[in-house]
Order: sequence, then C-alpha cells, then structure tokens
Amino acid sequence: MIGFTLRAWNINWDEGTHQHPDERYWSMVTEDISWPGSGNYFDSANSTLNPYNHRSTWVYGTFPLFITKATANYLEKDALIPNALVDAADKLGIGLKETSGTNLTSKAFDSGYNANLIGRLLSAIMDTGTILIVYLLGRELFNRKVGFLSALLQAFTTLHIQYSHFYGAETWVTFFAAVTVLLSVKLFKTIRLANDQSKLFNRSVLQLALLIGVAFSLTVASKFSGLAVGIVPTVAIFLSLVNKGKSKEAPKAAREAAKFLGLAISIFVVAFLCFRLFHPYAFSGFITFDERFLSDIGYLRSVNSGADVPWVIQWVGITPLWFPLKSIFWHGMGPALAIAVVIGLWFTVSEIIRKRNYVLMIPLSFVIVMIGLVSQQFNPLIRYLLPVYPTAAIFGGFGIYRLWHWGKKQKIVSGSKGALYRFSQGVSVILVGGTLFWGCAFVNGIYNDTHPRVSPSEWINENVASGSTVTHQIWDDRLPLSIPAVTPVQLNFVDLNLFRSDRSTDQESGKSKLVTLVDQLETTDYIIEASNRLYSSIPRIPAEYPGTTSYYRALFSGELGFELVADFRNSPSLFGLEISDANGEETFTVYDHPRVTIWEKTDGWSRSEALKILNLFRSIHAP
Repeated sequence: MIGFTLRAWNINWDEGTHQHPDERYWSMVTEDISWPGSGNYFDSANSTLNPYNHRSTWVYGTFPLFITKATANYLEKDALIPNALVDAADKLGIGLKETSGTNLTSKAFDSGYNANLIGRLLSAIMDTGTILIVYLLGRELFNRKVGFLSALLQAFTTLHIQYSHFYGAETWVTFFAAVTVLLSVKLFKTIRLANDQSKLFNRSVLQLALLIGVAFSLTVASKFSGLAVGIVPTVAIFLSLVNKGKSKEAPKAAREAAKFLGLAISIFVVAFLCFRLFHPYAFSGFITFDERFLSDIGYLRSVNSGADVPWVIQWVGITPLWFPLKSIFWHGMGPALAIAVVIGLWFTVSEIIRKRNYVLMIPLSFVIVMIGLVSQQFNPLIRYLLPVYPTAAIFGGFGIYRLWHWGKKQKIVSGSKGALYRFSQGVSVILVGGTLFWGCAFVNGIYNDTHPRVSPSEWINENVASGSTVTHQIWDDRLPLSIPAVTPVQLNFVDLNLFRSDRSTDQESGKSKLVTLVDQLETTDYIIEASNRLYSSIPRIPAEYPGTTSYYRALFSGELGFELVADFRNSPSLFGLEISDANGEETFTVYDHPRVTIWEKTDGWSRSEALKILNLFRSIHAP
C-alpha cells in the first residue's frame, strides 16, 4: 500500500494541462484509435486500432495503449460498476474527478485525449505489481528477508515513482521484464532439482517455458527495447544445459543439447505468437514486418546514434558510460540505493565465484546487457535503464542484508574490529533510511506542490499587462497555460526558433538568425523560458551556436537588458531539506518539475548593444 500511495499520489499533477510531451502524443493516439470491426483486428492496413493509420509514427508498444483505451472506455461509462470504481478511487485520494469548475462530481477523464489519467493510474498499478515481483525474486534468489528488504527499496525508488505518474510504456515493460527474470530463475531451479534425467522436461518445466514466452512477448509488446530481456531465458537454459548435460558420449550429449535447444525454441515461438497478438501492427503479413514499423526502428537507431535533431543536443560531449551511471546515482535511485546496489553486486559476484551460485548469473546477465546497450548510445536516457532497476534493487537488498548480518554475527568482538562491525550495521541502516528519504522527498517536493508551469501561468495572468508581447520557444511549451475557470490575459506572442544554426537565414525576411532574434527582442516585453531545455543544451555546441550561447549568457547575467522578475521551480524536499536536481537530465526534470523563468525588459535594453553581444561576425563565420 505504501508503494502504491507513493505512485498514485496526485496523479493529476499537471491539472489536466498535459505537460509531458511523450504522454501528450500517447493521448492524441488514444483519441485517434477506435475498436475495429469484427475480423479487422489483424488487418494492419485498415484497422482503426492501428496507430499507423492515424499518425506517421508510433515508436512504442501497443499493449499498454490497448489496455488503457479499453479501461478508459469502460470507466467513462455512466453505469453502476464504473461509477462505483471511480467513486472508490476518489475516496482513496486518486484524482479521477474534476477538482475545479461547476461540476465537481464529473469524471476528469475520457477514453480519448484525457485518457492519460487512466494511463497514469495503470502505470502506478503495474509498478506496484513490480514491487511484489521484486519480493518474490529476492526470495527465490536469496531468502525472504532479502525479498522483503528489496521490495522496500523498490517501493521508494525515485525513478519508479516518477514514471508511475506518467502515461506510457516504461512501467509496463519493467513489470513484464521482472516477471521474465523471475520465471527464468524458477525454470533453472526446477530443471536443476529434477532427479530423473529422462523426465527432465516435465509439466512444470513446460508450463514455466510457456509463461516465460508470454511474459517475454508482453515485455516487447510494451516497448520494443524490451527485446533485451531475451538474454535472461537464454542464459537460464544455457546454465541448465551446463548443469544437466554432463554426458561424455557425443550422441547422448547431442540429444541432451537438442532437448534444451528445443526448450529455447519453444519459448521464443510462444513469444513470437503472443507478440503477433499483442503488437499486431508491427506486421503487414503473418511474419512480414510492416514498412512503417521498420521505418520507426530505423529512426530510433539514427537517434541513438546521434541524429541531427535538436533534442539530442543535450547529450553532446557526455562520457558514454559515466553519464548514465551518474544519472542513476543522483536521480534514478539516489546515492543510498545506488551505493547499496554496488555493494550488493560485489557480494553477488563473490557468491558466483566462491560458492558457484550460478543462478545469480541469470539476473546479472540482464543488468550487464542493458548497461552495455544503453551506455554505448549517443542518448543514454535515464529511463532506458528502468527495466533493470528491480533486479538492481534486489542486489541492493542483498548487499544491505549481508552488511547487517556480517556486523551482527561479529558484534561480540571488542576493540577496533568490533567498531568496524557496528559500523557495517550502521551503514545498513543509513542506506535503507537514505533510500526512503530520497523517495519521500521526491514525492513531497514534486507532486505535493503546484506544477512549475501552472504557477507562472497564474502569475502571468495577474502581473503581465494585457497587450504585452512575450516570447515562446517553438521547441518548448507556450505560457501561460489554459487553466480552467481562469480568464487568460490577452498577449502577443513572438515565436523564437533558437535551435536553428546561428549561420542560418530566415526564409521570409532573408535576415540572419541572430538579426531576426534581435528584431524580435526589440518588440518583446517579457522573455519566458518554460524550462531549461534550450539554455542547457545550446551551449554544448558553442561552435554551432556562438551567438545564441552569448545571448543566454547575457540574459542570465542581466547584460542583455532584461531583468529576472519571476523564477518558479520545484525540487525534492523533506523536513526542510532540499535536494537540488537542477543538473539532472532533461527528461528527468522538464516533464514534471521544469524551472520556469520570466524576464522583463528594462531601460538597459539596447538594440546596438545586443548586436554586439551576439557578435554576428563570429556567428556567420563559425566553423
């Protein structure tokens, strides 16, 4: 219940304004699709349920999309059971009803664009299920105490709490990946315990193989990157073969290997058939992939390799392996859990080497493969490693368990050694407490306060005069937002396109980008930065953006002639202690707690001085 509470706390955190851009796209597609006629489900070209028949791209899985659409369809009905379920959720504090306006009893969602609230609730439910899987897997690998401790750590993991507040695929792929790991461990242990070699593949083994195939398919049908979890059953079967296939006679050894190969094939055949069922529009024929699906795969590959699109600039100059690990340490897990995981990995490797506890290689293989795949990408987003967090939490729980019991067994020792043993127990307590603090601080600071774009929207309506001219970055959200029951102030907007190269020329006026920018600032009363999306990315390529980099430097120093009059931000905080995550990855901060700054023009503004600051000559002749 604690885990679910953290995940469902204020799920309408943006007050219906759709502040998550990826989630916004999910909502648009949810509105587009509709249930197809009888017999048209697999008709990729004509099905009304196919996202490709409504939008040019869909780089996600369809299973979470379909379940969300179906759930929203049912709950939006004005009928006894749906109404009772929504009322029960509302009494539990889950915001599925309107909180402003004239009709406070109406539902705040529908089965179209506003289905994101149902999507968020399902994300919270799926991730709560992951906590249970973590307990079961920890118990299966170690013991009940490790299972419980790991589940506790998982419940307070920051990144899981955050993505449970988003409508998307991340918590779904993570849940099914964790189930795949659990079932693969059970498969290995079941085969290892089989005494009769001739009855090695009994009903239990075959049932587990079937379930692994289903879980694996649902992982991939939730998000295609879930394909990486296929390493887990592969390793489990290979270790089973090594453990059981000990015949020295070549024919017999070949037969044993063939049996295990057949088991592996059966898993992946089941996985393919289920994937074909739950992600039908990846195909144009029974086994032929749809060209639109293949085009999306190609697009993702290009982006992961550093495609020339503005939103990948944020990763220019990062250290490939260090950056994602740093993001995990400070933001995804927090220092306490991250340290616990490192300690747990040390003990895990020791268990494998010294005690030959090879079952631990099954979950460990998933961690290694995922870190290897993500770290070599140009854009190692923090969420890409979310599927391995449950496994990592188990290693963290094991590490804390070992530290505590190492100190407990030696507590009778006196002197410096006794102090060391007591210190290990103290570290265990600090690691658990630190993880709990980090998770609670995130919920309290981010979801227990008004969204940083809602607050400035109210401020603008109250403090900016009607008829004023304000800026809007075309690669960011426009402020003020449309807030229910609030009459917005009438403003004039100037659209800035600062992700263009400083060498570029405006097609309509024929002026250079920077001259156009100065012309726009000349008519501007307020500069509004809805997040750090541009000013944290553009300076990473000073050769491409020398003038724009100078623009932002002068804006923040006051040299440009604009004064900071409002600054809105939320940070994780608890008991008066604030944790700054301003240096966090864009996808970690911009969605639910961006920093919003508003700058007012002063008498210090000068067109000629602005042109000097932007240094047009240097920009035009940039390499």
